[in-house]
Amino acid sequence: MKIKEIIITITLLFLVMGATYSANVDFLKAPSGFEDFIAGMSEKTENNNMYLTVDEMEFNKDAFQNGNGLIVEKLDGNIYKYVDTKGDFCGVQEKVKIDGVEYLVYIEEDFTTNGDFNSYLNILKEFNKLNNLEPLAV
Repeated sequence: MKIKEIIITITLLFLVMGATYSANVDFLKAPSGFEDFIAGMSEKTENNNMYLTVDEMEFNKDAFQNGNGLIVEKLDGNIYKYVDTKGDFCGVQEKVKIDGVEYLVYIEEDFTTNGDFNSYLNILKEFNKLNNLEPLAV
């Protein structure tokens, strides 16, 4: 395997592990069109390639930095967009605080779709409104 593929694999492994071990956030309200949260993840019902995930920041300290197979840039306020360098997936992300714990909230979709960052941004803003959350500075 090439070094980049190894780094991307490790990054994805940490994201999956983080979702598995994250604190219980199943009480959060999911935006319209998404299923209820289970283990910090909600899947869009009509598009099984899009996920809304809430994961503890301690597992994602480098989420807002370029590298590790990701290209990250500020999109709107404290919300960032990202794409992986292989072109497999993209999304938007933010840092929020829930009950004193910092979380990474991200909407991710694979690139078999259109990669519509404005759509992701609107979904994330709807999620924030439903749950009275504000993106934090990183």
